[in-house]
Amino acid sequence: MRITALLYHDVIENEHFSESGFNGSGPDSYKLDLPDFKSHLQVAAPRLSGQAEALKDFLNRGVIDTQVLRLITFDDGGVSFLSRIAPLLEGYQAAGIFFIATKYLGTDGFLEASEVRELHERGHIIGSHSHSHPKIISNLSYQELLQEWKTSKDILSDIVGEEVLTASVPGGFYSKQVARAAEESGFKILFTSEPTNKVAKLGDCYIVGRYSIKQNDIPAKAAKIINHNPVFFAREFLYWNLKKLLKNSLGSNYLKLREKLLR
Repeated sequence: MRITALLYHDVIENEHFSESGFNGSGPDSYKLDLPDFKSHLQVAAPRLSGQAEALKDFLNRGVIDTQVLRLITFDDGGVSFLSRIAPLLEGYQAAGIFFIATKYLGTDGFLEASEVRELHERGHIIGSHSHSHPKIISNLSYQELLQEWKTSKDILSDIVGEEVLTASVPGGFYSKQVARAAEESGFKILFTSEPTNKVAKLGDCYIVGRYSIKQNDIPAKAAKIINHNPVFFAREFLYWNLKKLLKNSLGSNYLKLREKLLR
């Protein structure tokens, strides 16, 4: 089985970046204006219908009827998940996977618990994006990681009325220890930000990569991802590994460098 997953964040209007999700030059660089997101969906959404339902079958029964699964995911938990993104997906008979940083529920720009429940009731998948969204989650101790994952999982499971089985790594700072803690916390699938459609496994948890979409990315990028363009995949793989090398060598200084470059 291979899983090709698109990674988006918030969808805004008229460049009002502060209205949904986290604020700052880093988070803002991942927010798409509404017309741009609509253009992305025009090329990607026709391949997404029924795919989230197939993932649910895999989570619940451990079986899947297709060798390649195409998914669309959203990180953080901003209010645009319900106000803009979900209705547009539903117009294509598609569902999203929405990852929530639970510490921010009900705060300015983020979903209320009742809105997360509504997304679930409308057929979308709810997952954990950790509890506090640490800047570099891979720097936490193992016990701190367990606390992040278990707290978020318990909160979300209580909200939706069933066990939440999916999670995504905040900031793209994946490590085996992050994955082990997620697996011990009971997650069956952990999404990273590594651009790959190969599925790995650690214990009872599947590790799934995703292809990030940023503010200035054109719809053709989403089309190449969802249609499995081999040249694009190779280029993304090289770019990600260079970025991962910088993250590992610079540590917290990587975030400072990114902030300066985005100003």
